[in-house]
Amino acid sequence: MSYYFELEQGSDIKDYKFFLDNEKVDVSPISEGSKYYYFNAPPKHAYLNDIAENVIVKKGDTVVFNFNYSVIKWAEIASGKATDTDEINMIKSLYNYYEAAKEFVASNQ
Repeated sequence: MSYYFELEQGSDIKDYKFFLDNEKVDVSPISEGSKYYYFNAPPKHAYLNDIAENVIVKKGDTVVFNFNYSVIKWAEIASGKATDTDEINMIKSLYNYYEAAKEFVASNQ
């Protein structure tokens, strides 16, 4: 999963620190000179896709952005906004894959 951020006009990316689950991460511009930045979260097993990751952005010592997010939460939100059949089918497939992985792990413990 990747997290994307838009830098406010007149701001300097060097003034901000980004954290994922309390670990500092480095952001990269989407392209040279872009105001959009991202970082990639490490991959995890599909059956853990309901566990939220905590993202924090600080400017100096002040938290300017903080949220918890999971792949399944994204699927829930996206399913309510999806209009394209392919998009809806992708969301359903992701959720079904998560459910199957969770059941497989539970049956093999």
